[in-house]
Amino acid sequence: MQENNHSMHGNDAARPLRVHLAALDHKGSVVMHDGKELVKGAPLDISETGMFVETKDMPFDIGDRVQVTVKIPGLLRSFSQDCEVTRVNTDARFPLGFGVRFSAVPMEVKEFFGDGARTRWGEYFLLTPEQRAQKILLVDNDREFDAALQRYASFVGITMDVVPHLGVFPDLRSIDAYDTLLVCDDLVPFSGLEIAEILGKYLPHKPIVMLTMTRSLWQASTEETPNVVGFASKWDGNRSILSRVLKPK
Repeated sequence: MQENNHSMHGNDAARPLRVHLAALDHKGSVVMHDGKELVKGAPLDISETGMFVETKDMPFDIGDRVQVTVKIPGLLRSFSQDCEVTRVNTDARFPLGFGVRFSAVPMEVKEFFGDGARTRWGEYFLLTPEQRAQKILLVDNDREFDAALQRYASFVGITMDVVPHLGVFPDLRSIDAYDTLLVCDDLVPFSGLEIAEILGKYLPHKPIVMLTMTRSLWQASTEETPNVVGFASKWDGNRSILSRVLKPK
């Protein structure tokens, strides 16, 4: 059995973009087999060229050809790929398992590491696990803007639901399932401030960030709407808007 105990990633200068899956709060599974031995493990990290599979079963050697089937629900479409074992670690000071190199980059991996991937994962890891666990409700009827903001939220791991008005909720108390509300101030028949006043009676503890179409400064909190804790403009951009919601000011 050959080992590579101290480096899973190779030369930093030549390192491809790599995502540490264990930090993403997504549980996945990997099955490896060579036609004789079958191993089940967990995906530790993945790059554009290969991945590391964490497992305590160690029947393979460097150079062995294995078929790898990867499932990471909610993050990466499942795929199977012929691979070469390039690293074997049996040193308990480090994650036990195998590094494998894809014989060809699976289409699912190409999609995962598509355009903007470096920005995507860089921004993802700027968020804390507590922030990524938040659930946001966007109340707005600007379909194009809403779809773009919702895609960005999903892009960096945030759950965001979108409704055009609060009438979709038979009981306003069901909104309590959300951590923060992002409410457009330009709505009908009730404006954003009127919605804040209404919710203040039922859910006074629920924070609201007001979203406006203008660039001008806006006084977020008043005596009538103490639940309004922040302000964001649609001109600010998706990243800035989301940061206001996750860190209301």
